[in-house]
Amino acid sequence: LAANSATTSASGAFSFSALSTGTYVITPKKTDWNFSPQSSTFTLTADVTNQNFTGVYVGTVTLYSIIGYVKDDSSQPISGSTVTLTGAANSSAVSTADGLYSFSNLNAGTYTLTPLAVGYDISPSSRVVTVSNTNLTGNDFTAIIQSTPTPTPTPEPEPNPTPTPAPNVIPSNTAKVENNAFNPKSTPAKITCNVAKAGHVTIKIFDLRGSLIKTIMDENVSAGQLTKYWDGSDIGNHVVSSGIYLVSIQGPDINLTKKVCVIK
Repeated sequence: LAANSATTSASGAFSFSALSTGTYVITPKKTDWNFSPQSSTFTLTADVTNQNFTGVYVGTVTLYSIIGYVKDDSSQPISGSTVTLTGAANSSAVSTADGLYSFSNLNAGTYTLTPLAVGYDISPSSRVVTVSNTNLTGNDFTAIIQSTPTPTPTPEPEPNPTPTPAPNVIPSNTAKVENNAFNPKSTPAKITCNVAKAGHVTIKIFDLRGSLIKTIMDENVSAGQLTKYWDGSDIGNHVVSSGIYLVSIQGPDINLTKKVCVIK
């Protein structure tokens, strides 16, 4: 019988129409692909469906890299900063003495780069990049050293002075994370919050994809300051991978998220 050909649609479907009865052979072909079965033979006496083939790509897969620098606002390199990669793959890199960080052997896709350097505010706080057909360079970050507030002079005592708040007490409805870049084998992260009124408070750890890692606190508390610790373990008490995690603190009149970095 006469030969014919068809091209598959975006969904992979193909069809032949207006065929006479008889015996036919369908053979799929595409450059750099192998198919199973290699062909299908059938006798046509009525409409035929489910002539399906499975293709496997056997061509060369090109891998790419993402490169950038972490420097201060005077273009001086910042070494030891951590850049976390999420998206089509998950990884982390530490900047070298010249501020360079890099990720290699990446497939094409979309990635998010999130930097962290202890004692610095970094701009931008993250970058979303798409790798396609070429390596990516110039994904740089600027680290600005965190300023220390100038202490306010203590006024002269008045006849009835207002009592000075106790040391290490943070303002109401605020929170802070100390030792926010830590090795789980040493000192844990210290999480402190001050709730202005009694109520239900939760402190939870999430990864950057929004998955719950561990619940640190889920209970009713009185108004005032409270402190909890995270030792870098997950729900199953296994130490998590190196990277950046989010500390979610929620309670009466407080809804805050802080960053913490686990370094192994």
